[in-house]
Amino acid sequence: MQQSEFQQIQEWYQQFEDAVLFYAMDGTPLWQNHAVALRQDQDGASLPRYAPDGTPETGTFSVRQGSVLYLLRQKQCRIGGTPVILVQICAQPEEELFWSDPDRCHEEENRIAAIRQKVFGISNAVSALYQDLDESSDQIPRMILEEQLEQLNIIQGNCCRLMRSSVLRLEQLKYYQNCEVSGEALFLDRELSNFVESCRMVLGRAIRMTLETAPHLCIFVHRRRLRVSLLCLILQLRQTMPSASRFTWQAEQQENEAVLRCTAVSDGTEPQSHRHSIPEQLYQTGLRTPEEQVVQHFCRKYHAVLLTSQTDTQAQCTLRFPLHRDIRNLSLESSRREIDDGIFSLYQIFLSDISDYRFY
Repeated sequence: MQQSEFQQIQEWYQQFEDAVLFYAMDGTPLWQNHAVALRQDQDGASLPRYAPDGTPETGTFSVRQGSVLYLLRQKQCRIGGTPVILVQICAQPEEELFWSDPDRCHEEENRIAAIRQKVFGISNAVSALYQDLDESSDQIPRMILEEQLEQLNIIQGNCCRLMRSSVLRLEQLKYYQNCEVSGEALFLDRELSNFVESCRMVLGRAIRMTLETAPHLCIFVHRRRLRVSLLCLILQLRQTMPSASRFTWQAEQQENEAVLRCTAVSDGTEPQSHRHSIPEQLYQTGLRTPEEQVVQHFCRKYHAVLLTSQTDTQAQCTLRFPLHRDIRNLSLESSRREIDDGIFSLYQIFLSDISDYRFY
């Protein structure tokens, strides 16, 4: 290998934010740039990658660093006539690279819109069937009518579950496109009061929800982004503590921060069986769930910090917000208008399948 040529290549790649590594064909490390220390794959997979027949692979792959996926490109090249393997790990997470491409964003929006339209079609058909059953209820035996209504509730609940993935996907898109994320001064006690009341309407008696909050805690966030993130926290806590029967929200001031805690408490009994079974995770991927990704975007955008803790009987999430001092233009009325995602409310989409909410 010609050292002068290789030195020029090293100087070039040393400027990259991407992690760049060179290997001999047998896998012996030859050189790596400074970015490798921060970006190197940490999931235990060996580099470079080899095919089952022992030849070096060529192409683009996903590798995990912590709980984030990064793109890895590997190819064979020659330096001074000597064959080597070049491995390049992108500095940006795979998800960020995806959303930074306008064409891909447009395709993803169209795909999500198509899915939502089909889900709405199923839900509208169920609503029409319910109308037919309601009009003929006097002619249908009670046991048969109740069983049919139960099946309609199951279908509508599944429609909400299908809608949730698109809502979470679009929520992430808002942050990447910096669209509908502008903050406004909000009194946390008013927002939480409306939020908890809306949750109770869907949760019913399945899960109790209480609120204790200090007055006049002002934060600067986008109202809908806040609601979605709080709903994501509920689902995260529910997944951590499936037997939780009570959620408690507490908000207080600590120095220059507004501290919001949500605690899921279990009464020690077996989790209540629901008509919607909780999907079982066959193996641990180590990757963040869509709900966790949304909360992370929220914290990053509005300078909040998320802390979590867990014991045998309870799980807790804590959000710490910087207090917003300038309340001159703050409206004292907090809007109670609920934003609907088509025919379902945001709260039905997130909570109906953990509460046995009845649509009919």
